[in-house]
Amino acid sequence: AGLHVGDNGVWSVHEHSETRYVTLERVATGWSYSPSTRRAGDAYPHVRDAGYAVMRIPGDVQDETRAWMLKCQLAVTAHDADGRLRDATSVQSHGAMDDVFGGYEGELGCVVDGGGAGARMSLWAPNARRVTLLLHRGPRGGDDVRVEMREGERDGVWRASVGAEWAAGDSYYRYEVETYHPWGGGAPAGGLGSIVTSVVTDPYSRSLGADGERTHVCDVNAPELKPPGWDGLRKPKPPG
Repeated sequence: AGLHVGDNGVWSVHEHSETRYVTLERVATGWSYSPSTRRAGDAYPHVRDAGYAVMRIPGDVQDETRAWMLKCQLAVTAHDADGRLRDATSVQSHGAMDDVFGGYEGELGCVVDGGGAGARMSLWAPNARRVTLLLHRGPRGGDDVRVEMREGERDGVWRASVGAEWAAGDSYYRYEVETYHPWGGGAPAGGLGSIVTSVVTDPYSRSLGADGERTHVCDVNAPELKPPGWDGLRKPKPPG
């Protein structure tokens, strides 16, 4: 068996795509091979109990390569002793995504520095190939200012910082995210998979425009945003 990786996201559709092939190793001891395989079996008992073979990526594949694979189209193929293709299937990678990047516990969303000195935007998107921050002067209309975000080496978080001029109350932003999509952004019956670009609000938004189209840059601790008596509010305990 082998794992095909489409370098530009779609290895079987675009003629200029670069395909890499990784020969998988069969684990003779199955789901009891290691703590990680036992955890995987417990997380997906329907797969374990169906009696499927356990395959692993060879140990000489670098960690950064494994992380990069999660941004690409993946397919597993099976061949007979003569090398003829006998079967192929796509790969559901969400479990691997959690294993590689799921331990992040840092800040996400927009954080305004003290005194409005600037703001930091952080987005957990480990499967993204590129993320661009789109800054706006107001909740609708106008041109955007584009800022390329940088991805952390091990956490799957894309980050950007902006100056004090964007930390004011009339600033808004969105993300432009480039990812591989198994349906190409279309219906399952007709989609072949492709790289798609989506423009979205921040999933960690603390404030939005009235129409929900843009995320508002705001300091939730700013006095002007607090209702009267907010700092002294004590939530009552539920009965019982």
